[in-house]
Amino acid sequence: MSYVAMLSGVIAYPREQPESPDEPSGLGDAISGVIESLQELSYLNSPIQDSNEFNVVTTQMGEEGDWVDILKIPTETHRNLGRNTDLLLEPATSGCVIATANEPSWHGAVDYADGRSIEVDLREWMGEGHAEEEPEESNYPTHDDWFDDQVDWQADVEAEFRAEKEAEDPFDSLAELFITAETLTVPN
Repeated sequence: MSYVAMLSGVIAYPREQPESPDEPSGLGDAISGVIESLQELSYLNSPIQDSNEFNVVTTQMGEEGDWVDILKIPTETHRNLGRNTDLLLEPATSGCVIATANEPSWHGAVDYADGRSIEVDLREWMGEGHAEEEPEESNYPTHDDWFDDQVDWQADVEAEFRAEKEAEDPFDSLAELFITAETLTVPN
């Protein structure tokens, strides 16, 4: 993935199971290690970031009802984290990070916790009927008018790609667990 990318993601991490039937307190070791690494690399609590809101919930999932910590990366944040998705995914049990970038090429990607990865040329993806047709410069009175619409069009295509991938599993099912979870912890 590119150094600079628009990201979104939902990732589940294993955690220690409580000895009592009560909900565990605090965060598990796996996600605590991820958060510590993010802080060391200045992805959290950094003045250069537009947003440092990584949201975490603790909830139960699966047939056994095991407790997990679910990390949600808000859409379109942490642009420079695109080159370090392995940092987020190595200790995870499920989930994915969705990214779009326009350097060095215009592409979208999904990296999964199970090691799978897909990368898509967004111009080809768009040509398969996924988005409106690209603005043609010859239809505009000035280059600047065309360029403004071109930038907006690219942003719309990237948003449509992320939305399509966010509607698929594992993103969709983990996002649903995230929304319905009762315990919300925002690391600081």
